[in-house]
Amino acid sequence: MDTPEHHCNLGLAFLDQDNPREAARESDLALGLDSGYGPAWPARDWSWSSRG
Repeated sequence: MDTPEHHCNLGLAFLDQDNPREAARESDLALGLDSGYGPAWPARDWSWSSRG
């Protein structure tokens, strides 16, 4: 699936697996598809802040 929601959910799953690089990539893909997709913004922030 190539929807913002799908990529955002994958990003959150990667965060749960302690994989912030992949989480950030998925969040960026979600925002690339729809920069107005609200849930992707905090997911992106969480993934970047988890990278240390």
